[in-house]
Amino acid sequence: MAPTERRLLALFAVITLVVCGSVIMVSDESDADDTIPETREIDFYKADAETPTKITLRYYDDMPNVPYIGVCQLYRIYQDKDMTLTAEGGKYTLTNENGSAVVDLEEGIVYSDDYREFAKLSLGKAADNPAFLKEVSVDTEGSTAATIRYSDYGVKAYYDDGDIYMPLSIAADLFMGGTGFMIMYVPGNGGVATAAAHMINLLHAMQGQLITPAYRAGIDSLAESERTADMAEFSYKNLCLYLDNFYGKVSSSVLGEQMRTKTLDEILTTSNDKNLIQIKEWLNSTSYAQYVAGIIGLEAYLYDGGHTQLDAVVRILNNKETHPEMAAAIETELEKVQLPEHPDRTQKTEGVSKARAETWSDAIVIGKNSRGEEDTYYSKGDTAVFSFNCFETDMEGWKEWTPGNPYPDDSISHFVTALDMAKADPAIRNFVIDLSANSGGYVAVVLYMLGVITGDYVDMREMDVQTGAIKITRVLIDTNLDGECNEADLGKKYDFDFAMLTTGLSFSSGNMLPVYAKDEGIMIIGERSGGGICSLMLGSTSDGFISSCSSYSAAATKSGADVEAGAAPDKVLIDSSTTDYSVLYDIDEISRSMNDFYRKSDDDSGYDAVVIGAVAIAIIALAILIGFVARRDR
Repeated sequence: MAPTERRLLALFAVITLVVCGSVIMVSDESDADDTIPETREIDFYKADAETPTKITLRYYDDMPNVPYIGVCQLYRIYQDKDMTLTAEGGKYTLTNENGSAVVDLEEGIVYSDDYREFAKLSLGKAADNPAFLKEVSVDTEGSTAATIRYSDYGVKAYYDDGDIYMPLSIAADLFMGGTGFMIMYVPGNGGVATAAAHMINLLHAMQGQLITPAYRAGIDSLAESERTADMAEFSYKNLCLYLDNFYGKVSSSVLGEQMRTKTLDEILTTSNDKNLIQIKEWLNSTSYAQYVAGIIGLEAYLYDGGHTQLDAVVRILNNKETHPEMAAAIETELEKVQLPEHPDRTQKTEGVSKARAETWSDAIVIGKNSRGEEDTYYSKGDTAVFSFNCFETDMEGWKEWTPGNPYPDDSISHFVTALDMAKADPAIRNFVIDLSANSGGYVAVVLYMLGVITGDYVDMREMDVQTGAIKITRVLIDTNLDGECNEADLGKKYDFDFAMLTTGLSFSSGNMLPVYAKDEGIMIIGERSGGGICSLMLGSTSDGFISSCSSYSAAATKSGADVEAGAAPDKVLIDSSTTDYSVLYDIDEISRSMNDFYRKSDDDSGYDAVVIGAVAIAIIALAILIGFVARRDR
């Protein structure tokens, strides 16, 4: 597997998998009577299909190289269901099994009272809730209404033959990105006659089927091409619409905070940063080398720790071995700018991993993750530790599992094994979940661990960055692993004091778990965890470059704040100046800290009880005194 493809698979391995909505669509005050489009058939590679089928796309005179597709047509392609469209004046109502949205051609907007619910599409049975988790309720705080003003981006759409036609890439972004589907339209080297569309979904991406041979060949062909002027202009508008409306505007990125009040184009156009002005010029260029440089440059300004990777696939073209001339041209362009630098976590990751392995050299290996890294159990004195580097779950394995059989080999079974090992040791009173090198993964595993720790229902809180609404999904966890989620799962099964060991490397789900745990009064030890607030959204540029993006859906605390700031440690063990990471794994210090933390809590509770008791005695004494005085007066 090529380095580029390995990096892409590593990217999608840290995805926070939440089956949530993406968004909808676009249109404009245009009408099919105004223009007669050309129709062409192109190869369409549906997910799982080795050979292509054909789909018909439209091409209009004002943008002859930009493909259009019917909204309902596209919906049928990836959902195998019908979405109805009803017309009234200049407004068109789209209705599916989840809700509805209105396209107002006169105003150039799309709006819905519950935008995310309307666009919540099914990934199929493989993405259903895992067997160890049952959704109990879903509540929403705040308005769920949303509007996309697509006409602000000069986007046109047409009503004809009972459907609304819009650019394929925009329809794909708005309908499919957040739900885990994506269609990439690759123009090809021989013009539109060799163009092809490729469909993937999140699950296939995580299984290593992101870059198919046909898709790779299409991208490679662009190294010998130039972008057409209409595609270059449209691609920039498409990118701005996508990021303005669906990017999570993560505060840790250079542009994140600015994008909460300004559009991307406003920032690139009016900035005093000459590098941003250059990036805008590149993004509008007909040269693929300059365009790729623009994508790389914008990625540097939107970098948020790893979730947003706009430049993921452009590395295929920026490869000195396979495309030396293109790579050289890109390098020449990038020499014109000074892009933001980001901390290289490689050295810290290696340092942390080495220190842990050396300090806890006699740790027991419970299993390995899909990257070949070991999940381990270590104990000394009254403290046990479960260490793992990513949250993984075998969903199909749990669906097929029955009590009495071995657990599926994943993070959950390794966690339970570690807990049972600790429970079998009467000396253990403290249990540490070591996230010091954890890069994230499935949110379902986070919820499982929280359910086991708290012995209660677990609330997953998601903040819609665009609307401000908070969605609270309450789940019940099969904590006793009897194959059913019911009230028997409530109540703590393990009588331990828990703690989370974190560093700045604890990212995404590795950040979400300690933040949620801190809300529950669980101790945090080590260093502030490392952010990564948003679920991932798949996207595609108009030229077919796949990207990932922090979506509008951000994990939130009980107070309604996002979790980007991480979990602050109750006991600090390292800071940014630390190079000797062995202090993180001083089990004696961890034990003392936990005992002090929870004893203090116990002492506070005891103090409260004493105060309450003293007040009660005083009240009783006062009552006796009042009674005595009353009798004496008589």
